[in-house]
Amino acid sequence: MKMIKLFASDLDGTLLNVDHKLDEYIINTIKKINENNKIFCIATGRSMYLEHSEEFRCIDGYNYCISLNGALITNKENKIIYKKAIDHEFLMKMLKEFPTVAFECLSVDKMYYRHTREEELAFYNEMVKVSKFHQSYQFNRYHEKTVFDFKIKDIENVEILKINCRIKDNEIKEKFNQFVNDHSHLVVDAPFIENFFELTEVSVNKGSAIQKLAKMYDIKDDEVAVYGDGLNDLVMLKTFKHSYAPSNAKDKVKECANEVIGSYADYAVSNHILKTLEEER
Repeated sequence: MKMIKLFASDLDGTLLNVDHKLDEYIINTIKKINENNKIFCIATGRSMYLEHSEEFRCIDGYNYCISLNGALITNKENKIIYKKAIDHEFLMKMLKEFPTVAFECLSVDKMYYRHTREEELAFYNEMVKVSKFHQSYQFNRYHEKTVFDFKIKDIENVEILKINCRIKDNEIKEKFNQFVNDHSHLVVDAPFIENFFELTEVSVNKGSAIQKLAKMYDIKDDEVAVYGDGLNDLVMLKTFKHSYAPSNAKDKVKECANEVIGSYADYAVSNHILKTLEEER
Protein backbone atom coordinates (compact mmCIF):
# COMPACT_ATOMS: atom_id res chain seq x y z
CA MET A 1 0.00 0.00 0.00
CA LYS A 2 1.35 3.39 -1.03
CA MET A 3 1.64 6.18 1.50
CA ILE A 4 -0.78 9.10 1.21
CA LYS A 5 1.20 12.28 0.55
CA LEU A 6 -1.62 14.72 -0.18
CA PHE A 7 -5.02 15.06 1.53
CA ALA A 8 -7.72 17.16 -0.18
CA SER A 9 -11.16 17.84 1.26
CA ASP A 10 -14.34 19.69 0.48
CA LEU A 11 -15.59 21.95 3.28
CA ASP A 12 -19.35 22.13 3.89
CA GLY A 13 -20.90 18.77 4.68
CA THR A 14 -17.45 17.18 4.64
CA LEU A 15 -14.58 18.63 6.69
CA LEU A 16 -16.29 21.44 8.62
CA ASN A 17 -18.47 20.81 11.68
CA VAL A 18 -22.27 20.96 11.82
CA ASP A 19 -22.10 24.75 12.16
CA HIS A 20 -20.05 24.95 8.94
CA LYS A 21 -17.04 26.16 10.89
CA LEU A 22 -13.54 25.14 11.85
CA ASP A 23 -12.99 24.04 15.43
CA GLU A 24 -10.05 22.85 17.51
CA TYR A 25 -10.40 19.19 16.51
CA ILE A 26 -10.37 20.00 12.77
CA ILE A 27 -7.50 22.47 13.17
CA ASN A 28 -5.44 19.90 15.07
CA THR A 29 -6.12 17.35 12.30
CA ILE A 30 -4.72 19.74 9.69
CA LYS A 31 -1.68 20.36 11.89
CA LYS A 32 -1.14 16.60 12.21
CA ILE A 33 -1.04 16.27 8.42
CA ASN A 34 1.76 18.81 8.27
CA GLU A 35 3.62 17.29 11.22
CA ASN A 36 3.70 14.03 9.27
CA ASN A 37 5.25 15.84 6.28
CA LYS A 38 2.08 15.58 4.19
CA ILE A 39 0.24 18.25 2.20
CA PHE A 40 -3.25 19.48 3.05
CA CYS A 41 -5.46 21.15 0.47
CA ILE A 42 -8.99 22.55 0.57
CA ALA A 43 -11.11 21.70 -2.50
CA THR A 44 -14.26 23.79 -2.48
CA GLY A 45 -16.80 25.55 -4.66
CA ARG A 46 -16.56 28.60 -2.44
CA SER A 47 -14.66 31.75 -3.30
CA MET A 48 -12.05 31.29 -0.59
CA TYR A 49 -9.95 34.18 -1.87
CA LEU A 50 -12.74 36.45 -0.65
CA GLU A 51 -14.13 34.75 2.42
CA HIS A 52 -12.84 32.86 5.42
CA SER A 53 -9.45 32.17 3.86
CA GLU A 54 -7.67 34.05 6.65
CA GLU A 55 -9.04 31.47 9.08
CA PHE A 56 -7.14 28.74 7.25
CA ARG A 57 -4.00 30.74 6.49
CA CYS A 58 -3.33 31.13 10.21
CA ILE A 59 -3.32 27.34 10.72
CA ASP A 60 0.03 25.57 10.84
CA GLY A 61 -0.29 22.82 8.27
CA TYR A 62 -2.63 24.53 5.81
CA ASN A 63 -0.86 24.45 2.45
CA TYR A 64 -3.12 25.13 -0.54
CA CYS A 65 -6.67 26.03 -1.47
CA ILE A 66 -8.51 24.88 -4.57
CA SER A 67 -11.58 27.09 -4.83
CA LEU A 68 -14.35 27.94 -7.31
CA ASN A 69 -14.61 24.21 -8.13
CA GLY A 70 -11.01 24.16 -9.36
CA ALA A 71 -10.86 27.41 -11.33
CA LEU A 72 -8.43 28.91 -8.80
CA ILE A 73 -5.52 27.48 -6.82
CA THR A 74 -3.81 29.60 -4.16
CA ASN A 75 -1.20 28.94 -1.51
CA LYS A 76 -1.13 29.87 2.17
CA GLU A 77 -0.04 33.42 1.33
CA ASN A 78 -2.96 33.75 -1.14
CA LYS A 79 -0.55 33.75 -4.07
CA ILE A 80 -2.25 32.51 -7.22
CA ILE A 81 -0.79 29.20 -8.42
CA TYR A 82 -3.34 28.63 -11.18
CA LYS A 83 -6.51 30.21 -12.55
CA LYS A 84 -8.82 29.56 -15.49
CA ALA A 85 -11.43 32.06 -16.68
CA ILE A 86 -14.69 31.36 -18.50
CA ASP A 87 -14.79 32.15 -22.21
CA HIS A 88 -15.61 35.86 -22.45
CA GLU A 89 -17.81 35.62 -25.54
CA PHE A 90 -19.88 32.93 -23.84
CA LEU A 91 -20.25 35.12 -20.76
CA MET A 92 -21.46 38.14 -22.73
CA LYS A 93 -23.86 36.02 -24.78
CA MET A 94 -25.30 34.41 -21.65
CA LEU A 95 -25.93 37.74 -19.92
CA LYS A 96 -27.69 39.14 -22.98
CA GLU A 97 -29.84 36.07 -23.64
CA PHE A 98 -31.00 35.74 -20.01
CA PRO A 99 -31.52 39.30 -18.76
CA THR A 100 -33.83 38.31 -15.89
CA VAL A 101 -31.65 35.60 -14.31
CA ALA A 102 -29.91 36.64 -11.08
CA PHE A 103 -26.41 35.52 -12.02
CA GLU A 104 -23.49 35.66 -9.60
CA CYS A 105 -20.25 36.14 -11.52
CA LEU A 106 -17.08 35.51 -9.52
CA SER A 107 -13.65 36.87 -10.35
CA VAL A 108 -10.51 36.30 -8.30
CA ASP A 109 -11.18 39.12 -5.85
CA LYS A 110 -14.78 40.28 -6.41
CA MET A 111 -18.32 38.95 -6.73
CA TYR A 112 -20.70 40.54 -9.23
CA TYR A 113 -24.38 40.02 -8.39
CA ARG A 114 -27.11 40.82 -10.87
CA HIS A 115 -29.66 41.22 -8.08
CA THR A 116 -29.71 44.18 -5.73
CA ARG A 117 -28.25 44.35 -2.26
CA GLU A 118 -31.78 44.51 -0.84
CA GLU A 119 -32.81 41.33 -2.71
CA GLU A 120 -29.74 39.46 -1.48
CA LEU A 121 -30.26 40.68 2.09
CA ALA A 122 -33.88 39.49 2.03
CA PHE A 123 -32.75 36.06 0.78
CA TYR A 124 -30.01 35.94 3.44
CA ASN A 125 -32.42 36.82 6.26
CA GLU A 126 -34.81 34.11 5.12
CA MET A 127 -32.06 31.48 4.83
CA VAL A 128 -30.59 32.30 8.24
CA LYS A 129 -33.76 30.84 9.77
CA VAL A 130 -33.13 27.42 8.26
CA SER A 131 -29.49 27.23 7.14
CA LYS A 132 -26.53 26.89 9.48
CA PHE A 133 -24.29 27.79 6.55
CA HIS A 134 -25.87 31.24 6.34
CA GLN A 135 -25.71 31.54 10.10
CA SER A 136 -21.96 30.99 9.94
CA TYR A 137 -21.06 34.27 8.25
CA GLN A 138 -21.98 37.93 8.58
CA PHE A 139 -23.74 39.47 5.60
CA ASN A 140 -21.67 42.66 5.45
CA ARG A 141 -18.38 40.82 5.83
CA TYR A 142 -19.27 38.21 3.23
CA HIS A 143 -20.31 40.87 0.71
CA GLU A 144 -17.57 43.36 1.43
CA LYS A 145 -16.25 42.98 -2.13
CA THR A 146 -19.58 42.40 -3.90
CA VAL A 147 -20.79 44.59 -6.75
CA PHE A 148 -24.60 44.46 -6.64
CA ASP A 149 -26.95 45.10 -9.57
CA PHE A 150 -24.05 44.93 -12.01
CA LYS A 151 -24.37 45.89 -15.66
CA ILE A 152 -22.67 44.14 -18.56
CA LYS A 153 -20.23 47.03 -18.92
CA ASP A 154 -19.05 46.40 -15.34
CA ILE A 155 -17.48 43.08 -16.28
CA GLU A 156 -16.54 43.66 -19.92
CA ASN A 157 -12.85 43.64 -18.97
CA VAL A 158 -13.04 41.31 -15.97
CA GLU A 159 -11.92 37.67 -15.92
CA ILE A 160 -14.85 35.67 -14.53
CA LEU A 161 -13.81 32.29 -13.16
CA LYS A 162 -17.19 30.95 -12.02
CA ILE A 163 -20.91 31.66 -12.50
CA ASN A 164 -23.61 30.72 -9.99
CA CYS A 165 -27.37 30.92 -10.33
CA ARG A 166 -30.56 29.37 -9.05
CA ILE A 167 -33.49 29.60 -11.47
CA LYS A 168 -36.99 29.06 -10.06
CA ASP A 169 -38.99 29.51 -13.26
CA ASN A 170 -39.15 26.07 -14.90
CA GLU A 171 -39.44 27.42 -18.44
CA ILE A 172 -36.40 29.66 -18.05
CA LYS A 173 -34.53 26.86 -16.28
CA GLU A 174 -35.19 24.50 -19.20
CA LYS A 175 -34.00 27.11 -21.72
CA PHE A 176 -30.88 27.87 -19.69
CA ASN A 177 -30.08 24.19 -19.28
CA GLN A 178 -30.31 23.79 -23.06
CA PHE A 179 -28.11 26.87 -23.51
CA VAL A 180 -25.44 25.34 -21.27
CA ASN A 181 -25.68 22.00 -23.09
CA ASP A 182 -25.28 23.79 -26.43
CA HIS A 183 -22.05 25.31 -25.10
CA SER A 184 -20.69 22.24 -23.33
CA HIS A 185 -17.43 22.66 -25.27
CA LEU A 186 -16.86 25.91 -23.38
CA VAL A 187 -18.29 25.42 -19.89
CA VAL A 188 -19.18 22.63 -17.49
CA ASP A 189 -22.06 22.68 -15.02
CA ALA A 190 -21.07 21.10 -11.70
CA PRO A 191 -23.61 22.11 -9.05
CA PHE A 192 -23.11 21.17 -5.43
CA ILE A 193 -26.87 20.59 -5.14
CA GLU A 194 -29.69 19.96 -7.61
CA ASN A 195 -31.60 22.88 -9.17
CA PHE A 196 -28.51 25.07 -8.92
CA PHE A 197 -26.05 25.98 -11.67
CA GLU A 198 -22.29 26.33 -11.10
CA LEU A 199 -20.49 27.05 -14.35
CA THR A 200 -16.75 27.01 -14.92
CA GLU A 201 -14.48 26.66 -17.94
CA VAL A 202 -14.93 23.21 -19.46
CA SER A 203 -11.57 21.81 -18.30
CA VAL A 204 -12.10 22.97 -14.71
CA ASN A 205 -12.96 20.56 -11.90
CA LYS A 206 -11.63 19.73 -8.46
CA GLY A 207 -10.02 16.51 -9.67
CA SER A 208 -7.87 18.09 -12.38
CA ALA A 209 -6.89 20.92 -10.02
CA ILE A 210 -5.68 18.42 -7.41
CA GLN A 211 -3.70 16.63 -10.11
CA LYS A 212 -2.03 19.93 -11.07
CA LEU A 213 -1.07 20.49 -7.46
CA ALA A 214 0.16 16.92 -7.01
CA LYS A 215 2.31 17.19 -10.12
CA MET A 216 4.17 20.10 -8.54
CA TYR A 217 5.41 17.67 -5.88
CA ASP A 218 5.75 14.60 -8.11
CA ILE A 219 2.89 12.97 -6.22
CA LYS A 220 1.09 10.15 -8.01
CA ASP A 221 -2.71 9.77 -8.11
CA ASP A 222 -2.63 6.76 -5.78
CA GLU A 223 -0.75 8.85 -3.20
CA VAL A 224 -3.70 11.26 -2.90
CA ALA A 225 -6.74 10.96 -0.60
CA VAL A 226 -9.84 13.03 -1.39
CA TYR A 227 -13.07 13.68 0.52
CA GLY A 228 -16.35 15.18 -0.74
CA ASP A 229 -20.13 15.09 -0.35
CA GLY A 230 -21.61 17.17 -3.17
CA LEU A 231 -22.30 16.81 -6.87
CA ASN A 232 -19.38 19.12 -7.63
CA ASP A 233 -17.13 16.47 -6.02
CA LEU A 234 -18.06 13.70 -8.46
CA VAL A 235 -15.09 14.10 -10.83
CA MET A 236 -12.69 14.41 -7.90
CA LEU A 237 -13.98 11.20 -6.33
CA LYS A 238 -13.85 9.34 -9.65
CA THR A 239 -10.31 10.53 -10.39
CA PHE A 240 -8.57 9.14 -7.32
CA LYS A 241 -8.38 5.60 -5.97
CA HIS A 242 -8.44 6.78 -2.36
CA SER A 243 -11.75 8.65 -2.43
CA TYR A 244 -14.14 8.95 0.49
CA ALA A 245 -17.65 10.30 0.97
CA PRO A 246 -19.31 10.97 4.32
CA SER A 247 -22.51 9.04 4.96
CA ASN A 248 -24.51 12.27 4.66
CA ALA A 249 -23.46 12.65 1.00
CA LYS A 250 -25.94 12.29 -1.83
CA ASP A 251 -26.42 8.74 -3.15
CA LYS A 252 -24.85 9.58 -6.50
CA VAL A 253 -21.77 10.89 -4.68
CA LYS A 254 -21.47 7.85 -2.43
CA GLU A 255 -21.65 5.59 -5.49
CA CYS A 256 -18.59 7.35 -6.96
CA ALA A 257 -16.48 7.16 -3.82
CA ASN A 258 -14.20 4.23 -3.10
CA GLU A 259 -15.53 4.10 0.47
CA VAL A 260 -18.33 5.68 2.50
CA ILE A 261 -17.21 6.79 5.95
CA GLY A 262 -19.25 8.21 8.85
CA SER A 263 -21.18 11.47 8.98
CA TYR A 264 -19.52 14.88 8.88
CA ALA A 265 -21.49 15.60 12.07
CA ASP A 266 -19.25 13.05 13.80
CA TYR A 267 -15.99 14.39 12.29
CA ALA A 268 -15.75 11.45 9.90
CA VAL A 269 -13.17 13.12 7.65
CA SER A 270 -10.89 14.23 10.48
CA ASN A 271 -11.19 10.80 12.09
CA HIS A 272 -10.34 9.05 8.83
CA ILE A 273 -7.33 11.30 8.18
CA LEU A 274 -5.98 10.75 11.68
CA LYS A 275 -6.49 6.98 11.34
CA THR A 276 -4.66 7.00 8.01
CA LEU A 277 -1.75 8.92 9.49
CA GLU A 278 -1.56 6.53 12.43
CA GLU A 279 -1.61 3.45 10.21
CA GLU A 280 1.22 4.83 8.09
CA ARG A 281 3.52 5.45 11.03
